[in-house]
Formats: sequence, structure tokens, C-alpha cells
Amino acid sequence: LASKRIGPRTLRGPAPKAKDDEEGQGPTGMNKLWFEVERDVRYYDGMKTELTGCSLPNPSTPLIYFEAYFYPDWPDGVTLDLKESDENNDKVWRDLEKEYNMRGLV
Repeated sequence: LASKRIGPRTLRGPAPKAKDDEEGQGPTGMNKLWFEVERDVRYYDGMKTELTGCSLPNPSTPLIYFEAYFYPDWPDGVTLDLKESDENNDKVWRDLEKEYNMRGLV
């Protein structure tokens, strides 16, 4: 999707717009939760995207409405260290296989 649209989005979608009559109401300086923080992201607006591929006859084409968000990747300098437990994953599965076979469930 070569979408060039960029706009502020949270992990829940577009930020709710403040209504004129609600302005000034509610506590000020409320801390937002981590998923409510807005970031400028690239997004694709799939408004009225046609669903295709059904072989059943249908007089009208079904439509779907969605937005896809493309959050930026981590910076190049970020690295994740492998845990020691990652190396022991094979041992865990071999032990479970032995236990399973000893129970005679094969």
C-alpha cells in the first residue's frame, strides 16, 4: 500500500474531537494511557473497499470500511538481546515429547 497520508493516530484510531459544548469540562491535565498517545503515522483509508471473490450471485457489491496504520519501526540502533531461555527451547520440547510418549498417548 503506497499510501502517502500521514496524520495523528493513537493505537485506537483517530483521536476523538473535542466538542464546543464540552470544552472546559472534565479534569485538566489528565494523563493519557500508553495506547492513547497520538503519533504522526502513515495510514491507509480503506473507505468503501469492495470485497471480491464470492461466487454467489449478489445484486450489490459488499463493502468494508477500515483504516490501516503503519507505525514507524524502531531506530536502527535498537537491538534485542537473546534470552538464555531461547537456547533451551529445544530441551523443553524434547522433555515434553518424552513425557507424552511415556504416558502411552501415541
